[in-house]
Amino acid sequence: MRDIISIIIILTLIVLISILPNLSNKNKFKIKLAVSGMINKMLLFAIVCLATLENKVIGLLLLILIFSALNLNITKKNHLEGFANYYKR
Repeated sequence: MRDIISIIIILTLIVLISILPNLSNKNKFKIKLAVSGMINKMLLFAIVCLATLENKVIGLLLLILIFSALNLNITKKNHLEGFANYYKR
């Protein structure tokens, strides 16, 4: 039973890693915002360390997922935060 659960988790992580670059810019921005804070990074890396202690493959896949989420390419024209100039038309 434990092997089946770990295989399902591994397949889910592989699918997430492969889907991440193909997301829309809006979703990429949301993921990057969720991962970019210092406390968020510390929590995520603590989860990776604990997962690595349990299963090395799952920990490695989580680490790859986090690094790929941190390095998402978002172009300047697609930034969602900030203010739009109302008077400039």
